[in-house]
Amino acid sequence: MSLHIDSVYQQNILPKDCAICGRTTGSRRPVRFILMDDDNQLGDVCERCAYGSTDLWRVAMLEYAIRMETHAAVLRSMAASLDDAQPAPEGIAEELIQANMNNRSGFPGRRFGS
Repeated sequence: MSLHIDSVYQQNILPKDCAICGRTTGSRRPVRFILMDDDNQLGDVCERCAYGSTDLWRVAMLEYAIRMETHAAVLRSMAASLDDAQPAPEGIAEELIQANMNNRSGFPGRRFGS
């Protein structure tokens, strides 16, 4: 895990909430600051937090760790609920295909509802 800030030039920036402090990320300069974890975008960051002190980063890392622990707990509970699940009955895909054969709106080259 390596948290870092990427700055990207964008002509039209939509203001969002800062991923660290919650303030708006809009500024006069057309530069967008993005909080990254390796290759994953975690959110936009305001200019104050992008150039901020280590205390801001310490809080951001603690909150990020809490979010990751929560995400891991959700994934563990999903895996536990899947262990008790029964497999889908065989032939269910064929039945769904047959039931949707009369729906022509999904075919390419045809108008919706024709």
